[in-house]
Amino acid sequence: MNTYTWYAQNLELANPEVIHNILMYGSLEDIIKLRKDLGAATVDDAFINHPKKIYSKPAYYFIKHYIIKSDIELDESKYLKTAPRTLG
Repeated sequence: MNTYTWYAQNLELANPEVIHNILMYGSLEDIIKLRKDLGAATVDDAFINHPKKIYSKPAYYFIKHYIIKSDIELDESKYLKTAPRTLG
């Protein structure tokens, strides 16, 4: 049985959109399982290189600093759902 059925029945786990939704809306157990199933490098790459504007500020900082453990400078406006959208 797929552990992530709360999100979708037929998941392509490596899809960055799916990864972001699990990072934002999943439990800590879901996130740990995702990193185990896909590998930390795949999850980290999806977060860093394929940003998605779905995060609250606390969730973004938690994922970036405690899950991904990244010191890379990222453009918060590409992650925070409250940040103004940029055109272009």
